[in-house]
Amino acid sequence: MPLLVCGVVAVLLVGLALGSLHAGPALWAAALPLVAAAGALLAAVLVHTPHWTAGPPSGTPAACAAGALGAPALAGLAALAGASSARLWPTALAAVGVLLCGNGLRLLLRGLTWQATAAWLVPALLPIVLVGLPGFGFSLHAFYLDGFGLNREDAQIPALWQVIADAKALVVVAGPLVAVSLLGYARHLHAFRTLGGVSVAALLLLVAFAGAVVLYQTQVIAPAAHAAGTARQQARAGRQPAPYFGIAPRRVCLRPVGEAGWDGAAPVAEHPYLVFPAAGDWAALWDVRTGETVNVKREQYRISDSTAPGC
Repeated sequence: MPLLVCGVVAVLLVGLALGSLHAGPALWAAALPLVAAAGALLAAVLVHTPHWTAGPPSGTPAACAAGALGAPALAGLAALAGASSARLWPTALAAVGVLLCGNGLRLLLRGLTWQATAAWLVPALLPIVLVGLPGFGFSLHAFYLDGFGLNREDAQIPALWQVIADAKALVVVAGPLVAVSLLGYARHLHAFRTLGGVSVAALLLLVAFAGAVVLYQTQVIAPAAHAAGTARQQARAGRQPAPYFGIAPRRVCLRPVGEAGWDGAAPVAEHPYLVFPAAGDWAALWDVRTGETVNVKREQYRISDSTAPGC
């Protein structure tokens, strides 16, 4: 049964790839015979598997014919689905990755006690714990606000958006979990020590760390920094920046009301600012012209939206 599932998944992925790439007749002509041959081979193996010692069963030709016809038909249906929606291909790959990861974890933890796995499992999953704790400042919001010289505490972020952003940051879980699942396959194949006696477990934990760092850089830090840069450019061009995971900065002008105080760089009435939503009496602002940050008391300033070059 696992072999059949893997074969069906492989055929579906080939079909989705052909559909998503809008393959031409030449590619189809090359792919279909290979898919048909793979289907026939898979059917033959499935039919023979329970009878390795008893000789080939009589239904082998029919099974091979069904596999040779069914596999291309299944690939064709998957291609139609892939051609109608370009998002199906990455979604299918992600689903297969999750399936393979889950099976690797199952193979790893099968028959093991917690004491036997805690020594390496805890370090492997440490990045997940760190990203899940807002106090460590590893969230999308922290990196976005850092582009304006602000901390996460300087802006009020709705709880739902905090959960969504932190969940996106958990993309680093992919690195450790993939490596840990590979440990499961290594254990299943009795290949824990290879490459001149070097521990496969140690190598895969190194892969987990490196994968987590790369994924975090490309999927969390870089997108947040890019979003902050785009917001700065929009503000300098006289436009209101787009919201970012619940943070909606506004381009405003400041006018003091009576005696006004501030914290940080002195506010300049002629300069436009970006103001970030805050829950307390103080408002965090970023000077569009100079790039400096300042905190002012709300009741001491009149803050009004503005898209003019100056105030």
